[in-house]
Amino acid sequence: MSLYQCERCGGRENTALTDYHWNKMKGEPLLCSECETGTWHGRFEKLILPKGMFITNHKGNLAHKETGDTELKKYQIKTGSPALSPAQEEG
Repeated sequence: MSLYQCERCGGRENTALTDYHWNKMKGEPLLCSECETGTWHGRFEKLILPKGMFITNHKGNLAHKETGDTELKKYQIKTGSPALSPAQEEG
């Protein structure tokens, strides 16, 4: 299971639960299930992180770009609902 960061909302996502590989091959945005389909898959808690600050490390986990830190909860951006992206809360 490899994780990546959604390019639209900053959410943590699993490559097996989205069109990640297809989108990467086509050069399209790498989106989470919610940004891609309008519905969060619910397989795990949606964790929103500061956009562009995380990469997939050699173990397939998300890591902070500058520090390599994989303890993601301390970077979490709190939203009104764990299932909503910041864009959906505004709209």
